[in-house]
Amino acid sequence: TESLFKLLHIFGSLVNRKLIAVELTDKMPILIVMLNKELDDAKDNFTKQEKRVRELGKALTDRNMPPVSGQLSFSQELRHKINISVQNFTEMEHVIKESEGAALIMAKHKELLDLLNSYEDEVYNRWAEAAEKKTAEGLNRPLLVRDAKAQTLQVNFGHETL
Repeated sequence: TESLFKLLHIFGSLVNRKLIAVELTDKMPILIVMLNKELDDAKDNFTKQEKRVRELGKALTDRNMPPVSGQLSFSQELRHKINISVQNFTEMEHVIKESEGAALIMAKHKELLDLLNSYEDEVYNRWAEAAEKKTAEGLNRPLLVRDAKAQTLQVNFGHETL
C-alpha cells in the first residue's frame, strides 16, 4: 500500500481532473481492501509473536538483540508500519475516507495500537520486576571476595547484574 500512496502523491493535482477522478474513484475500494489486509497481516504477526512468547517464553527477535529490546523493537516496527499506511490514508483527499470500510480500518488501527501498547507495557513490567529481583539478590552479597588461591580481591558481581 505504501507504493500506492506514493503513486497517488506523485499524481498530485492530476487526481482532480474529471476523467482521472472517475477512474480513481472506481479503484478506491481496492485500496480499502489492501489496507484492511495489511492491518490483518500486522495483527497476525503480532498474534504469532505473542503466542511464541507465551509458549516458549522467548520472542522471535534479531540474533544480536537482547530479548527485551528485541520485543520492544518488534512492537515499534509494527506500529510504525501500520501508522504510515493509515496516516497516508487519512491525509488523502477523497470521499472514500468517509466510507464504512474506512471506519472499519480506523477501528482496526486503534485496536492494534491498543494491543501494541499493552504488549509494550507487559514486556516492560516483566523486565522491571526481574531487574528489581536480580538487583535485590545482588545487593545481599558482599561486594568484594578474597580469592585464597591467588591472594587477590575480586568484585563479587553476578554475570546477570553486569
